[in-house]
Amino acid sequence: VKYQPGLIEYLTWDENSNEILHLTAKPKTVTVNGKPIVVNADLSKEGWSWQPLQGGGILRVFHTAGNSVKIII
Repeated sequence: VKYQPGLIEYLTWDENSNEILHLTAKPKTVTVNGKPIVVNADLSKEGWSWQPLQGGGILRVFHTAGNSVKIII
């Protein structure tokens, strides 16, 4: 995992994966292998969702075709 101002990057072992992260701000974009994935409340399909909390929120990411994830905040 690499943390930079406005950017989080990480690799997963499997291309089909589900991650949950606690972040301080809602992402602007989430990409997998360089391709944007969409906001999607139904995470049985590829996408990401955001649950706002005081001081940030919970990001849930589900991807099916890649293992290189970038979160732009």
